[in-house]
Amino acid sequence: LNKAKRDNWPKEHGYSTFQRYEVDLEAGTVSQTKVFSDAKTQCASQSGECEFNFYALHPDDYGRPYCGLWAQQSFFNSSSFGSWAIVRIDLCGADRPMVSASWYQRNAYPGEPQFVPKPDTVDKTEGVLIFKTYEGDTGLSKLVVADAKTLRTLTTAELPVRVPFTVHGKYYP
Repeated sequence: LNKAKRDNWPKEHGYSTFQRYEVDLEAGTVSQTKVFSDAKTQCASQSGECEFNFYALHPDDYGRPYCGLWAQQSFFNSSSFGSWAIVRIDLCGADRPMVSASWYQRNAYPGEPQFVPKPDTVDKTEGVLIFKTYEGDTGLSKLVVADAKTLRTLTTAELPVRVPFTVHGKYYP
């Protein structure tokens, strides 16, 4: 493994851009639209350029127009691929799209987030985000429960086994 080569990848090949695809089943067409104008505007404020992976939506938004989502962001500090965060992205309204909240812990590698909505609320950011993280410093895997709007950690639980850092994970009520 070559950290310098890994971290240099975007300079040599470019960052990925966040795109939305819409499928019109009746017309048999697919449209593709960049959500952010370029890779330099799609990141959290402290990140110059970044990439997203492992998206999560409010359960009511799958297959419908939506105004927000959560994702894992790499290059959170804009210099190292290994600097990962969980971010909340707002897509609708003034000055949007934008990263509006982030969860970051140095040397921690969060996995796929899952949104669990607060019952009986109309605000689609009310609820919790659940994800596991692998801590590089301690070698521990933890389950993190964060406030979905602010991404402030509410609680953590140490897992009994080490879970690889790029694992997918879903919560089913």
